[in-house]
Amino acid sequence: MLPDGTHIVCEVSLNAILKLDNNGKILKQLTSTCGEFPLRLPNDLTLERNGGVYFTDSGEEDKNQLLNDKGRIGYVDTEGSSHFVADCEGIPNGIVISNDNITLYVDVNFKNEISSYSITAPGKVGVSKLFAKLSEAQEGEWLGPDWIAVNIEGKIYVTQFGVGKVFELNPRGDLIRSISAGHQNRTNIAFSGENDKLYRSQDHQEK
Repeated sequence: MLPDGTHIVCEVSLNAILKLDNNGKILKQLTSTCGEFPLRLPNDLTLERNGGVYFTDSGEEDKNQLLNDKGRIGYVDTEGSSHFVADCEGIPNGIVISNDNITLYVDVNFKNEISSYSITAPGKVGVSKLFAKLSEAQEGEWLGPDWIAVNIEGKIYVTQFGVGKVFELNPRGDLIRSISAGHQNRTNIAFSGENDKLYRSQDHQEK
């Protein structure tokens, strides 16, 4: 959500990143590409201070929900120009920028990891580093980190789909504690702002 009340969203059905007004009306399509590559499953995004957007493109899936190709991390500026930032072995999912605007965190499903990238310039990052490995799910299962958020203190919170927990990490990637998500398939979290209250949403029905 932008200061003027408009929203930037990933739209899977259109394989595009859109700008909406505060009533949900489409104002414009920011991009449907990651550089020369068409988007295949735009999943999540995070806003840079200058208005640019980093986003995850999770990649194509086959009937077994396995990637046919690498996922990608892309960037689109305020003029709608997009480019490829990094590839990802696995399914890049949640993505967020640290409060000091120097680190990009990316959840990687299947590998059950959180990767970090140093932001070297707007739309440019360094090499991927392992920030944290979550231990509650087995590698290769359709379980893993989904949404990621940073609170006022700079702590990192990540949901783990299929496990029903939210993990609290410090900026070094150390696990501080795990919090019950209230549902096995809890996916999304957000902080409310000045009071730093954590909200959780449920996207999937329990079978």
